[in-house]
Amino acid sequence: GSGDDVFMQCMDEISQLADEIKPDVILLATGADAHRTDPLATLRFDYPGYEYAAKAVGHIARSYANGRVLIGGAGGYQPFDHTPQIWANVVTTVHDEVTLFDN
Repeated sequence: GSGDDVFMQCMDEISQLADEIKPDVILLATGADAHRTDPLATLRFDYPGYEYAAKAVGHIARSYANGRVLIGGAGGYQPFDHTPQIWANVVTTVHDEVTLFDN
């Protein structure tokens, strides 16, 4: 399965698409089942890939959607290990990116 390199390339393409469509709001389903150790997935994403994606989403939300992002936890079959950590990291990273220039 694909790893962080492919995930990051996809996020770059999504960022370019966002430059064209300029979304009013972002809906993000944080699928932790793409993590490399998830027992039911064949993808190999890791924490740097999730962080990269979260920063991209936060940047898009800040740039076009007035910071409006709805984040839901989705997938992930390691409820006591990676899943809650990934969800928490994504929410924190998106929040930090959206509020980066707020004062």
